[in-house]
Amino acid sequence: MSYFNNARHITINDSTFGGSARTGIDKLEKAANSNAMHNSSTRYDPPKCHPGTREAILEHIMQWIFGSDDRPALILWLYGPAGAGKSAILQSIAEKCAALDILLSSFLFSRSDGTRNHPGSLVATIAYQMSTRIPQITGALDAAILRDPLIFDKTLDAQIDVLIVGPLQRLVQSGFFSDPRSAPRLILIDGLDECNDEDHRRAVLRAIARAIRVHNFPLLFLISSRPETDIRFSFDSPELAALWNSLGLDDSYRPDDDIQLFLTESFRWIKETHPMRGHIPSTWPTSSALNTLVSKSSGQFIYASTVIKYISAIRASPSRQLDVILGIREARSNDVPFAEIDALYTYILSSVQDRALMSDILALMMGYFSYSDEPCSLSSISWFLGVDQEDVAMIFSSLASIIRLTNIDPRVDNPADLMDSDYYVQLSHASLSDFLADQNRSGRFHIDEAQYYARLARIGLKRICSDEVSSKNCDLMTISESIFASSNSRPLQIPEDLFRDLESLPLDLMWRDFDDPYNERDCDIWLDLCQWLLPETKFLPAKSATQDELRCQEICVKHAWRIKLLYDEDFRSARYSEFQILYFPALAETLACDVLLNGTRYDDALLALNNEVKARSLATQKLMRVKIHTSISQFKFSRR
Repeated sequence: MSYFNNARHITINDSTFGGSARTGIDKLEKAANSNAMHNSSTRYDPPKCHPGTREAILEHIMQWIFGSDDRPALILWLYGPAGAGKSAILQSIAEKCAALDILLSSFLFSRSDGTRNHPGSLVATIAYQMSTRIPQITGALDAAILRDPLIFDKTLDAQIDVLIVGPLQRLVQSGFFSDPRSAPRLILIDGLDECNDEDHRRAVLRAIARAIRVHNFPLLFLISSRPETDIRFSFDSPELAALWNSLGLDDSYRPDDDIQLFLTESFRWIKETHPMRGHIPSTWPTSSALNTLVSKSSGQFIYASTVIKYISAIRASPSRQLDVILGIREARSNDVPFAEIDALYTYILSSVQDRALMSDILALMMGYFSYSDEPCSLSSISWFLGVDQEDVAMIFSSLASIIRLTNIDPRVDNPADLMDSDYYVQLSHASLSDFLADQNRSGRFHIDEAQYYARLARIGLKRICSDEVSSKNCDLMTISESIFASSNSRPLQIPEDLFRDLESLPLDLMWRDFDDPYNERDCDIWLDLCQWLLPETKFLPAKSATQDELRCQEICVKHAWRIKLLYDEDFRSARYSEFQILYFPALAETLACDVLLNGTRYDDALLALNNEVKARSLATQKLMRVKIHTSISQFKFSRR
């Protein structure tokens, strides 16, 4: 049956049968991602700079936006460690520029949002916002999409050509964008590092570079990210050469001052508005508590903002919440004070493939074991752990957003390749150590201090027993001090390979590093060594000793005689004339119990050793007095 039986003079305009008409702009609206825009309703209370903070950085960016139109750098890369406040800065810039009517579009990547952890909707979202900001391009954009309805499934370059370059071409040629103060030309891309694939991140930057270089587009791109290695290398590639400037969120912008201001005003707001404000002391928080929070922030706003969010919870006591943050009280069950920070650290650490090596490196950087008086460096860590420098560099590349690298050679400001340079390294987040030390927070990434102290001590033992020890600039005394200073590094059961290492200790090299016999630290190191080898006060009888204890006693006796030979040799040179073997009671005990003493009782043997040392010391003193008397006589004779 026909719908138009007996109908006359029918006119149909702009309609299709079986459904409503779809224009190109309709398709664009469907392909765009509203969640990725800076003013999306899904981003309720988005992070932005607290009033009075980040002013120098915001001013720097605004000057770049309004800068001379003949500048070559149409891209500004804002980078900084995880949690440094990059998203808050870009949100503030977006709102400022939107108010000034110069923001063209924005796109905010997010690793936790499956619709915007990839660039699939990037160009469509930018193009949609352009169509609302510049109505003059709507017709051309609509026609372009209708000509190629599958454009949203094509490469980024193809999408930019069809959805951005083509529709804007006439406006560019007419000089529409010539005045940066009146024309909307800023495209803002936040969190490029949260795009989940390195190839996609590189593709985004190459596509932007092509739009600027090939099509000579005067659009401005403000891009923020963590300083991930692949992103840094992409910016250093020939495609982007001379197209960009960078702005690093480092200590030169005095972030601690901004964090102090943010915390101070936030605590004042809590005391004035919190439902339990009547129970908050007037002196709360103390200056020491405030300073602790600033220090723990390490210049990263995520820590400070997480702390304030937790303390200001309306169904809890702010004073008690602060005590939990400071470790004075235990958190209640199911209470996670640092959930946001913990999720961030877990995400970053999960990107490292060699988790065992990463844990060893982080334990060293946390100070669980000291192997040098110098700061940790890429080369020294690789030498101590006995791994290739390239492997350590790869770990640092993956952790670039939570560690700080300082080039050892001051002549190299921005090295192109981490592999070609040596760096001092340190954790850029003080709170990372707290996270890793707390198993409830870090889970599979937990680094137990006692466990890793023992593990690194064994590695250190192998290092000082290796053939390289004499050729490397190795601080034997520092490593030895770290190994033997604590019983935590002494395993309950010593495997055969550790026995072999103990037997091959380079005591002669260690003695050579023993510069000052009167230095309390050096004396303590030798004492710790003897006590580590033989932790009991006296030797155990053979019948009651375990096999491990007997083996340790055997090694201790062996080393004691080696040390005594070194001591005797140096003693004859009068270098250690006042040096008493009493400094080493464990050594004296070892010598006294050795079978070569023919069964002499311990007390008698110890007394004999001390008497020998005293006699030799007195003889040396008498010799020195003779030498001095002779020198004086010769001096008097020469005066006559």
